[in-house]
Amino acid sequence: AFERMTDNAYKGESGAIECSMTGLRGTHRWIEVNAVPLRDSLQNIVGCLSISRDITQRREMADELQKSRSVLQLIIDSIPECVKVLDSEGNVLQMNRAGLEMIGAESFEQVHGACIYSLINPEYREAARKMNEQALKEGTTGRMEYSFRGLQDQEVWVDTYISPLRDADRGIIGVLGVTRDITEEKRAKETARLQELQLMQASKMASLGTLVAGVAHEINNPNQTIQINSGLLGQVWQDAQKILDEHVTVHGPIKLGGLQYSGALGAHTDLINDINVAAVQIMTIVDRLRTLARPYDGIHGTITGTEIQINDAIEPAIALLR
Repeated sequence: AFERMTDNAYKGESGAIECSMTGLRGTHRWIEVNAVPLRDSLQNIVGCLSISRDITQRREMADELQKSRSVLQLIIDSIPECVKVLDSEGNVLQMNRAGLEMIGAESFEQVHGACIYSLINPEYREAARKMNEQALKEGTTGRMEYSFRGLQDQEVWVDTYISPLRDADRGIIGVLGVTRDITEEKRAKETARLQELQLMQASKMASLGTLVAGVAHEINNPNQTIQINSGLLGQVWQDAQKILDEHVTVHGPIKLGGLQYSGALGAHTDLINDINVAAVQIMTIVDRLRTLARPYDGIHGTITGTEIQINDAIEPAIALLR
């Protein structure tokens, strides 16, 4: 490079390079060399004039700064949470490796300058925008949970903390955000919530089953007595009807329960039949209550996981409502 610059100077071209050199005492130095054509009074090039300046200290400072930046970037990339810097429009100025993985980007160039709001799900987008704008205008910090859809179409839930990014003069130059992936936490909480609901439902159904079993026992005993006695009462009425018919024939009309005997014949028969029908209805309702209150685990239907027809479950419930 030095020889090429010198050759170019003899061709009338000026140039400058930075290079390292080793002195006669073995010292290593960085120098900046400027070369210009040397001309005589007729403007003919007769040589090369070079001016060298020691820039060792400047180069060492630049190297140290670059090392510091590399170490800082290494630290930021080692953080398991997404660390990002946004401008006033929500465009990405910087993002660490964890952030790129979180949104499904293959490289920083893929998201550099892109608006982060376009990834956030619509129901949270405006709130996130407002939080960032307040950090820029008012210097406030903020935190919120929201979901977004990544570049690979994956749904991600995050917990984001943002604060204003300031320069050396304390001026706000952007928004610094630290974002933690809480997708698995959200799924675990939702699973726990559903399981709790299922357990509550199972507990309710178990309690209802116990209650119904007790009620059914208390109802069925007297109801069976009614059914047996109503049948016996019907037979007694049939036998008594023959005797009453003869009595009416010999002694004339009589009243039963305030009704003329002729009208009471059909009425008493209907009353006994109604008692039988009502007893059967009571037994049917109790059976339907038992069906409705069968043990339920909230996941597979009954405890044994027996498959049923949906109509078999709906019809008893409708019948009870009637």
